[in-house]
Amino acid sequence: PVHGPWYVRMALALVSGCVNEAFIQSLPSGLEMQKSAAPLLLWSEEELQALHCSFLQGQAKRWKQTSILAFEQATRKGLIDLPLATWMDAVGNALSRAFVVDAGSTVIMAPIIDMANHSSNASAVNAQSVWDHHTKKFRLIAKRLIRSGEEILVSYGPMPSALRLLMYGFVDTEPSEYDRALVDCSSVLLDSRYQSQVRDLVSQEVLRADHTSHASGWQPATEHLKSAVLSLSGNPNVYQELLRETLEGYSRDTDKAAVQTTRHRVAHSFRRIQVKLLDAELAKGYTVASFFT
Repeated sequence: PVHGPWYVRMALALVSGCVNEAFIQSLPSGLEMQKSAAPLLLWSEEELQALHCSFLQGQAKRWKQTSILAFEQATRKGLIDLPLATWMDAVGNALSRAFVVDAGSTVIMAPIIDMANHSSNASAVNAQSVWDHHTKKFRLIAKRLIRSGEEILVSYGPMPSALRLLMYGFVDTEPSEYDRALVDCSSVLLDSRYQSQVRDLVSQEVLRADHTSHASGWQPATEHLKSAVLSLSGNPNVYQELLRETLEGYSRDTDKAAVQTTRHRVAHSFRRIQVKLLDAELAKGYTVASFFT
């Protein structure tokens, strides 16, 4: 009855009375999510700005706007009668608690299993969540003996820090093998002189497209991106300049005294990861001292 991505349809199920009430009560309340990092679409404008990444800020705002439009549609149809804040809490729970399986074609909520926290440390992971497509059963299987009182830890799967932050509201302390530096290439990719070539690079999937199917101003740092920037600008130094400019943007306001709330601390951690990734990318050409101590 409501059109939109899976997280708004799952939110509708959570608030429309068709989900077990005991499960609803087990989910984090709005107040609890306000005190935590939570999915980015629940962050304020000021909190999003602390990321220093317009790509993530824009994605979070689009998800939030999509959720608000779905709320308005469901309200007009008489499907729900509740405050917008309550609806957004349900969207936040859908994003951070649901499991996307079957190559993205199925989304499920799994009570109790969804309480297991993530660890990127393979030796610390002591359980595994398993979805059986044929039986439609979701199981949590111990990988070793789990002692009484020991925290159950699982892996949320292979994903870069940016996506983990967008959906779950947290990042690891160090970059993972799935991470790539996010580079602000707007000055080149959005230049009117290069638009024909940029469109070709997007169609060839050399450059990542945004939600409008045009080239995103922010791109993951890869050899493909380096080659694309060189072919567009004709200048071998432009890619390095883009890396440095992005690095400077991530490195502003890193004084720990300014890190006040949980969300600011998470934003700070995200920026630290990006700085390390950009430092590593720059070091491929020459050594650059980190902006962080």
